[in-house]
Amino acid sequence: MRTAVVMAVAAATMVLCAALYMRSVTGTLREETLSGLREVARQSAGNIAMRIEKDMQMLEAVSRFVGAQPELDIDGVTRVLCEEVESTGFKRMGLITPDGTAHTTDSVEMDLGGRGYFLRAMDGETVISKELTDYADGEPIYVYATPILCGGRAEAVLFATNAADAFASVINVRMFEGAGYSYLTNAGGDVLVHPDNPESEQGMSNIFDRMEEGRMLPDEELGRMRRRMSSGDSGVEEYFRDGERRYLSYTPIGVNGWYVLSAVSGHVAARKSVYLTMLTLVVCVVTVTVLIGLFGYILFMQNSRRRELERIAFTDPVTGGYNWNGFIRAAREVVGGAAEYVMVSFDIDKFKVFNDMFGHGTGNQLLGQIWGILSRSVREGELFARVSADTFDLLLHAAPDEEIVRRLTEIGGQINPPGQRYTLTLSFGVYRVGPQETDVSLMSDRASIARKSGKDDSRTTVAFYDHAVRDRILREKQIEDAMASALEKGEFEVYLQPKYSASTREIVGAESLVRWNRPGVGLVPPNDFIPLFERDGFVVQIDAFVLRETCRMLRGWADEGLPAIPVSVNVSRVNLHDPGFVGKVCAAAREYGVPPGLIELEITETSVLDFENIGRLTGIIGELHDAGFLVSMDDFGSGYSSLNLLRRLPVDVLKLDRAFFAGDADNARGRTVIAEVADLARKLDIQVVAEGVETSGQVDFLTSIGCDVVQGYYFARPMPAGEFERLRRPQNKND
Repeated sequence: MRTAVVMAVAAATMVLCAALYMRSVTGTLREETLSGLREVARQSAGNIAMRIEKDMQMLEAVSRFVGAQPELDIDGVTRVLCEEVESTGFKRMGLITPDGTAHTTDSVEMDLGGRGYFLRAMDGETVISKELTDYADGEPIYVYATPILCGGRAEAVLFATNAADAFASVINVRMFEGAGYSYLTNAGGDVLVHPDNPESEQGMSNIFDRMEEGRMLPDEELGRMRRRMSSGDSGVEEYFRDGERRYLSYTPIGVNGWYVLSAVSGHVAARKSVYLTMLTLVVCVVTVTVLIGLFGYILFMQNSRRRELERIAFTDPVTGGYNWNGFIRAAREVVGGAAEYVMVSFDIDKFKVFNDMFGHGTGNQLLGQIWGILSRSVREGELFARVSADTFDLLLHAAPDEEIVRRLTEIGGQINPPGQRYTLTLSFGVYRVGPQETDVSLMSDRASIARKSGKDDSRTTVAFYDHAVRDRILREKQIEDAMASALEKGEFEVYLQPKYSASTREIVGAESLVRWNRPGVGLVPPNDFIPLFERDGFVVQIDAFVLRETCRMLRGWADEGLPAIPVSVNVSRVNLHDPGFVGKVCAAAREYGVPPGLIELEITETSVLDFENIGRLTGIIGELHDAGFLVSMDDFGSGYSSLNLLRRLPVDVLKLDRAFFAGDADNARGRTVIAEVADLARKLDIQVVAEGVETSGQVDFLTSIGCDVVQGYYFARPMPAGEFERLRRPQNKND
């Protein structure tokens, strides 16, 4: 009897302990669910706010750029906005003049003078509108607007339009195994974006009206929720829908009174409660040890849930490593301390071409391989992440420039191992993090500026950030914005530099050189725009312009009766990859009726060395010869030349670069090498031209070794066509 009583008491004690324990567990699971719900709502609200902030910063940056121009060029602004629309995903962007007329990227004409955001922007505010109806198609939209300021006064308004569902991808994050969902509303409860989840209230227009209609919350609690949302506060509510317990978390975004409302069924917590109840009964029957194990299991489940939320928020789905948010969080924990770091940004040039050639699946595999290479290359305390598309950021321990370049070169070598069927060109930008500097986004931006400044399609580059780099990027952007219109307006001019016979000192030819005479600026040095044009491909249009102008001048000289002399025209390496290049040259000569033998096409030595298929280049030169044109190798001696090229390439003229003879002409060994090159060229029936001649001593030496033609400042600088023609006419009369 006593034993039975003890057993009964023990059993009752165990049942009571189990009941108390499960009550505690149920409460813990409920709080865990609510905590996860709050975190999802906070994360979604933060993502939407971050996107809005990023979009507004971009719009303000464009506004500052436009406002800094001497005058408001509506067409130029529209072209810039068209490029931004393609990269940002806006439905439309445009400029509104003070009379309310909108100039848009999709050429939709509309009067926006009555829009509230326009009036506020004209008063100097940067705003985002409430939900509006698009004048163009009647769809719901939101509009960002910012003033274009000139002298502190709004001259016009830039705006960008987002479709109402633009934030759907942010709120449609899978949570609680598909049982949770989120809405985007305003403070009044009006639903702005619905979730794509069957558990949600489809078609609901106002959350408060629906709750009041379905008696989901007592009036007092519903009124409290209304007041808290109207005051911009966050909170969590427990309500019932169709007799089922549910939880709702509401978090303000901080823009226009918008809220993210996240909801989940109470079954999420209930299912675990049932499971743990059964497990606890087993534990009560077995041993206290299992109870300890159960506590451990609960802690494990809580940590797993937290890790899952962190994985969604901070993991890149392609590589499995940090995404941008994860990188920022990790980087903030290490920068600003005693250790010194450098921020590195690098990307793969023309990665879109790679995806087009091999497919996006192969492209993603490549990104995963790069992530693996970086994981093996970083040291303790260093971080890296894929931050967007094919762009990676690295936070490395500071070291001398040479060491940084060596490490990045090694990484590039691993990404491009020998025998790989394709070669990737990488661009690295490096920014040295200052003491106590903690703004990771700014560090990344500056490393990105350095990366873009050093881009070279032909080779992997490493560039370091400084303010001069930033200024150069801005200058190059201005040049790129102006280059097409400058060509149309005739701002580019062709200058001629005479070529003289080394023996007679008579003009026997000329070289056509492009010059840019910008209104209000004057002559722009070629080194300021030619390398940029070669990178962005605009050099093809410049080369075509110089060739046509040269043909036009040759035609004019022939009509005037001046003796015919050949004129050389530079050919960029971009043209050599154009299958129709030879046909275009022939067409220009035919258009002006110019004998092809008067046109000499100059191909630089570096272009020859960079050309992947020498056989193909030989074929191009052969086609030009068949058409009657002359071909020269320019800048010979400026790089690491191979004399074997002279045997393989059937060029007519060899132009010795000044660097080849300027210093070597002062010593016996150098003179011997130059003389042998000139002698070899003569034996191959190649004319020798020396460019960059600046002294009489150089002229005497080059004449003594049998150089045919000399060109340089010693004789004449490049000059306008009219001045060159005046230089020739007296010579013609003396003849």
